[in-house]
Amino acid sequence: MAEQPPDTDALPVPVAVRPGEHACCRFARLADRRRVAVGLLRAGLDQRHRLLYLCDTGDAAGVGAALAAADPAIAAALARDQLGVRASAEVYAPDGDVDVEGVLGSILGERDRAIQDGNEGLTITGEIGDAFCAAGGAALEEYERRLDALQIDHASLLCQYDPAHFSPGQLARVGRCHDVDLAPELAGIGREGCLAAGRLPTGVLRVTGKLDFDSAPALEGALDAHEPGERRFDLDDVSYVDMAGMRALRGRTRQPLTITSASPTVRRFLELLAWDTDPLVTLAEIG
Repeated sequence: MAEQPPDTDALPVPVAVRPGEHACCRFARLADRRRVAVGLLRAGLDQRHRLLYLCDTGDAAGVGAALAAADPAIAAALARDQLGVRASAEVYAPDGDVDVEGVLGSILGERDRAIQDGNEGLTITGEIGDAFCAAGGAALEEYERRLDALQIDHASLLCQYDPAHFSPGQLARVGRCHDVDLAPELAGIGREGCLAAGRLPTGVLRVTGKLDFDSAPALEGALDAHEPGERRFDLDDVSYVDMAGMRALRGRTRQPLTITSASPTVRRFLELLAWDTDPLVTLAEIG
């Protein structure tokens, strides 16, 4: 039976992926991809999920040790076998070649076994590497399209891509096959450990965590470099914000922006700043 995660003083790493979503992480640095994976796994524990990490290296024990070192709750889950770490080839290419139908069946089977064992569902993250590189781009894109179309109940999924192994065009195409895309330009936003961001298929940027004096410069830098025009935000998962954080949304040149949703703490600042009367700010569906 599934167990409750132990109490720990360590705060979970924020991740801009909500329960039940199929997400893509395309950060160039392994440390950045692992940070997101730890955040997703910790969220899975909170949902009473079975956890599965598929690593592209043969050193599953070493990867498990790295994940455990990042978060005491993850270490406890690994010790009681609620987190499994396996070679990705066991799922993606057990017979040496990628069989998309077989991979999808394996993921569904893992989800079903997790529930049968008393968990509420499955949280799975896999490093997409050697097996799919050998299979070619068509197999990879078919896999991602079909996985997205399945919309698997009681499962959260994160596909990890090392941009060094895939062409920019291919990565852009697979990124669009996900509920949320953690694109390379967003990697620096999460390194201080209290904020994260991901891009939705609509082009809206979802911001998650604490948007404050410490985290605002990384967000502002990414926005100024990659969002030259109108900016669109989902701020519903922002748990804390201060004046520096709100100003970062507009940038140094006070870009026009649309806020599609906002948490109560963000709404209070919207009223304080009177952005509802600013002609360059659109507040969509915010009561």
